[in-house]
Amino acid sequence: MEITYLDNSFKIKGKNASIVAGIGITIDNTTTNFKKEIDGPGEYEVAGISVIGIRCGKNTVYVIEAEGLRLLYLGILDQKLDESSIKEIGSIDIAFVPVEMDSIKQINASIIVPIYSKNEKEKVEAFVTEFGLRVENLAKLNIKEGDITSDEQHIVVLEKK
Repeated sequence: MEITYLDNSFKIKGKNASIVAGIGITIDNTTTNFKKEIDGPGEYEVAGISVIGIRCGKNTVYVIEAEGLRLLYLGILDQKLDESSIKEIGSIDIAFVPVEMDSIKQINASIIVPIYSKNEKEKVEAFVTEFGLRVENLAKLNIKEGDITSDEQHIVVLEKK
């Protein structure tokens, strides 16, 4: 799986499908050219990819299961995650989290990827400093099932394309 940061979203490219996580989730099955847009709560299955949309206040957070990995896209939230939502989210391999969010400590994720605007470099630095975790700065993240082998959390800052 290859993850890149586009202007306002993340592109997650897998073997049979591409996922764009932004305002909602778009899955493009590259073998059949079928495209599915997801923009609310519910459970969805497309091209072997499972998406669970979980209501949080006025917004929806998304758990994506693809190629043996569990990803969480938080996007913009209008409130902290409640205990019910955290329980439903469960264990996560990669979490995409806004730099303004302070409830990331509630999420059990191995890799934390900050969501930021081009003019928010200072916020990214503050986010990284606050958590005191190991940081990788990458143009893209290439990862597959089995690459996450320890309980150590770290932050991956992806460069915007």
